[in-house]
Amino acid sequence: MSLILEKWNKFKRLNEFVGRPKQYESHSEVPLYIADCILRYNREVQSQADILTRMRALEGVTIITVIEPARRLGEMEVMRIKAKYTPIGMPVDKYTAVLERKTNSINGVLSLSIIRAIPA
Repeated sequence: MSLILEKWNKFKRLNEFVGRPKQYESHSEVPLYIADCILRYNREVQSQADILTRMRALEGVTIITVIEPARRLGEMEVMRIKAKYTPIGMPVDKYTAVLERKTNSINGVLSLSIIRAIPA
């Protein structure tokens, strides 16, 4: 028990030496949205990892997270994903439609259906 207490005290002294952590600014003027999506793709054309990487490379997309793993339905696979994005240079509804269209143009993607998009 004394070893844990000793390490804790060392940690406290180190934090006092370094000082208080810096306060980070919140960039609340930058809108961030979360979209709940269904992604259908053909695994024979391109792998899931490649498709998600290409989605992450789209302008304004910050994070793509797999919510439910892919399920195989015939030749296609279906998965539920969550996308976090910032609309760049246009209103959110227009950007959401552009995001859907750009994702659908990725080789191997059969369709991306955005179920809902809400502010983060």
